[in-house]
Amino acid sequence: MVNGMPMPPGMQESEQLPTPVFTPSTKAEQGQHDENINFEHAAAIVGRETFDLARDVSVELYRMASELALTKGIVIADTKFELGFIDGELHICDEALTMDSSRFWPADKVTLGTTPPSFDKQPVRDYAASLGWDKTAPAPQMPTKSSPLPAPATSRRTRTSPVCSSRIGLSNHSRSRPRLNPLISAVRRAGVTHTDRAICAPVELRHWPDDFLEKKAGIGCPQCELGRADETVHGVRYFAGAVADAYLQRQGPTAGYSVVIFRGRHVGEPQAMTAEEHAAFWSEISVVANAIAAVYASIHLNFQILGNQDPHVHVHIVPRFDPDPAPSLPLPASAWEDSQTLSADEMSRQIAKLQDALGKPRHEGA
Repeated sequence: MVNGMPMPPGMQESEQLPTPVFTPSTKAEQGQHDENINFEHAAAIVGRETFDLARDVSVELYRMASELALTKGIVIADTKFELGFIDGELHICDEALTMDSSRFWPADKVTLGTTPPSFDKQPVRDYAASLGWDKTAPAPQMPTKSSPLPAPATSRRTRTSPVCSSRIGLSNHSRSRPRLNPLISAVRRAGVTHTDRAICAPVELRHWPDDFLEKKAGIGCPQCELGRADETVHGVRYFAGAVADAYLQRQGPTAGYSVVIFRGRHVGEPQAMTAEEHAAFWSEISVVANAIAAVYASIHLNFQILGNQDPHVHVHIVPRFDPDPAPSLPLPASAWEDSQTLSADEMSRQIAKLQDALGKPRHEGA
């Protein structure tokens, strides 16, 4: 249980949660510890609308920052945002995504069942805990630089971190204030500004399309209107099963990136499918996945059911290779930055290989 919320059973230490977990707390007076509280308590203090906004903004900022960090070989295991009102408007304030407010792990050192080394103050916490400190003042004396642990270890890790050593430098205008690191820069691109005292900016959320619920119900669904086309703007069909079509994408973050679309009827959410539909759909997804693995020699496959603006059940099959930007995590969105569009000739060659692996006749549209 975390803040009253049950966690998935059987999880190991350092294992990624299926989705980020938002854990609210109160802001204590100076010198006191913040108090963790559950959703109901938080909503009762600030109101449901404010609570929902604070939760959504915090999770979105974490998602954006963690994806950027992965491109630098860093896992943000957890972080803290402080929010408050300025002139009646909710703002994100104080430090954000620093080593003091976050837990950074080197991605290549994350092993399930173990505690990865940290690019943060965790070694200091561990040292203090080993002395039996009860977390009340005064704190225990820290070792000197001549001692091997923990402060020197923390500084060594910081100097060797690709986030800290290669991206933080001294400002040209002030030798006393460091420039923002790339994680903070990502927040700035989202509209957050930097001041001498804090990072504060009004928060804005994006909205679903006005006709989304209608499309989710099957009214004007683009997938249904398209029908079982051999070719779409995004890709070319290479598999036509009883209830599913598979399309090789012209552009994707990895080779063989494919989308499998449910074609039995319009279904806006996976839970609306019958047991028979689930079985038939996943059976055909397995057939397609085996062909992808054979053709592209992937080391692993990810299956993503995306709840995006296309409200018709479809699954993205994402091949993973060695080397990989984050073997212990989902493929970061930043992987799209290096993706290239397949030429018509290359698309035809890859489609032919996939259909040979499937043992299916080739479609004229391919």
